[in-house]
Amino acid sequence: MKKLYVLLSLLSAPAIAQPAFDAFPTIANNTTSTYKTTDYTGTAPSSTSGSNVTWDFSDVIFGTEENSTTVYTNMASSTHSSTFPTANLFGRNTDGSEIFLNVNSTTQTILGQHIDGEDVYIIHTDPEISLTLPLAYNASTSDNFEGHFTWDDYYSTYTGTIMTTYDAYGTLITPNGTFTNIGRLKTVRDETQTTDYDGDVHTFRYVSTTYSWQYPGEFDSRFTIDNIKDYHDGVFNPATETTTASINTATVTGLANTSRAAYALVYPQPAKNEINISAAELLGECSAVIYAIGGEAVLNQQGSADANHVLTLDIQSLQKGMYVVEVNNNDKLYRSKLIVN
Repeated sequence: MKKLYVLLSLLSAPAIAQPAFDAFPTIANNTTSTYKTTDYTGTAPSSTSGSNVTWDFSDVIFGTEENSTTVYTNMASSTHSSTFPTANLFGRNTDGSEIFLNVNSTTQTILGQHIDGEDVYIIHTDPEISLTLPLAYNASTSDNFEGHFTWDDYYSTYTGTIMTTYDAYGTLITPNGTFTNIGRLKTVRDETQTTDYDGDVHTFRYVSTTYSWQYPGEFDSRFTIDNIKDYHDGVFNPATETTTASINTATVTGLANTSRAAYALVYPQPAKNEINISAAELLGECSAVIYAIGGEAVLNQQGSADANHVLTLDIQSLQKGMYVVEVNNNDKLYRSKLIVN
């Protein structure tokens, strides 16, 4: 029998506004999650919690190919939906396996999975509420779950707990760009499976600790570090312990949290020596960062928006090309494109 483990995976600078995890977004049909994954041997994330933290993972090397892709779609296109009648969303992986969920604005619940090829149904008889919102900084949400499956004609039951803590926020630096004002969620999932091999009963325990950097209002994390430990009949097997890093490749690189940033008018376009940034609520001291499309910060400036709600920046040092302008002002984030000629 195969062991089966199921897991759903979601600067020195001025003070960063604390992200607020208040509600899940509505998932559009055919939303795609694409990740690259690699072994991770760097700094343990447990040592870097708190407020206004900078996490620099720019030296983590990922391959050229994505390791996993999941397409989330409506229930009508799943041939296995009748087994999970309360599901309103499912994700299909590239290997054909499917995960079934019930998601609303405040709760994300995992109902089970179907493993293609083996035709195995993993059924949560007590569904796994993986996250409940709102989730305040330094607060936790937890749930118990249980279920069963049959693999290679052997029947297995499992029970488990899952706890997620919003333990940090700050600036995330990755090979795909820099993301400011981002929150970090720590999830500990502990599952024990019991299998009866014709009277020979064994237990398999899987403990995962996952750190996910994510923006409020987004369904997926931008970066994840996941450690998994295995126990067979109560004995930890260090040879099977894994720690991996995953990076989201389905989002536009270098554009941090596009969904929650307000729009600001940037003119003239194209620009050469200086630009004006205008927005109705822009006023007083501002912190501005200009990013190249690849995600690297190429210009940092402090300035002040005048009574007409206009901030002026000197951009003479920039080369010709396309950029992204990001302005923090009074705990509000503004973002716009910029073309330099």
